Amino acid sequence: FAYNLGVIAVQRGAYQEAVQQFSRAVRQKPGPDTLTALANVHRLLDEDDEAERLYRLALEFDRGYHEAGFQLARLVARRSKAEAIELLQGNIAVIDARLGQGLAGVDAAVILVKSLKALSGLAEAAGQQAIHQEAQQRLDAMDSSP
Repeated sequence: FAYNLGVIAVQRGAYQEAVQQFSRAVRQKPGPDTLTALANVHRLLDEDDEAERLYRLALEFDRGYHEAGFQLARLVARRSKAEAIELLQGNIAVIDARLGQGLAGVDAAVILVKSLKALSGLAEAAGQQAIHQEAQQRLDAMDSSP
């Protein structure tokens, strides 16, 4: 219930209320989804250190929670392209493994595409052409598949 109230508060732009509701949701049922939701609100409030801490905690609960991995990489990219590239590569590997085992759904495929696009752009900006080209080739292959 608190999680849903947090979602509603975010939709209204009431971020402090959302922090309270998601914090309550974390206390009631700690897990990667509630921690990531709380981290997302802290990111909206420009509280990057707290957001990063919460994304990392979400990944401690479930290394395969691809949404937290992607959001963490986006946040870290502000200060370190190299670390963000490593995080994205790890996130992509986890998603690939879960998709290969049939353990991930459409949301994972969406995050995979977002992660590949982010990886391609960051690698290009960091001068890591091999990584950029590999990510771009995967994206191109996805575009050409039925």
